[in-house]
Amino acid sequence: MTIGNKIIIAFGVPVAFTIVVGGISIALMRGMNETIQQIALGSLPGTDAVGRLAGIAKDVRGGIRFHQAMGAKVRAAVVLLDAGDDDSVAAPSTSQRRSADFGLPPSE
Repeated sequence: MTIGNKIIIAFGVPVAFTIVVGGISIALMRGMNETIQQIALGSLPGTDAVGRLAGIAKDVRGGIRFHQAMGAKVRAAVVLLDAGDDDSVAAPSTSQRRSADFGLPPSE
């Protein structure tokens, strides 16, 4: 093998390897670009669903807080816990004692 062939092989193999790796990288970057375009320009279904679920949850909480059956008496409620994040725990307020063991006696 001549020196010329050795030089061609010594420089040709790394150049060929660089061309192959560069081609693969360009192909993968095109795929990433398409995905990024979908994220940036398209509507993300998950984000849209989270927004709708948050609205539904607020509607349900409002319905629970202000629930009235037809002809039922409107009763006051006492807030037992307000976590400060749109969630609260409330109990009906009454002047009569409850017969259940877990009921709280009325107090001022």
